[in-house]
Amino acid sequence: MAETKVRRIDLGPFFVPILSIIVALAVGGAMIAIQKINPLLAYKVLFTTAFGSVDGIATTLA
Repeated sequence: MAETKVRRIDLGPFFVPILSIIVALAVGGAMIAIQKINPLLAYKVLFTTAFGSVDGIATTLA
């Protein structure tokens, strides 16, 4: 009888960086919330300023 091999896909290299980003955003959001500022609004402003225009992208990469 032939043995069947179980294929195992290692997702660690994919999920560890994604999980790290999520945890960093959560910790940063908690720190922003402690200062009585809406974290979602703060992140919205952060990302639209950094990536909302060509000048913003250039400044972010500079």
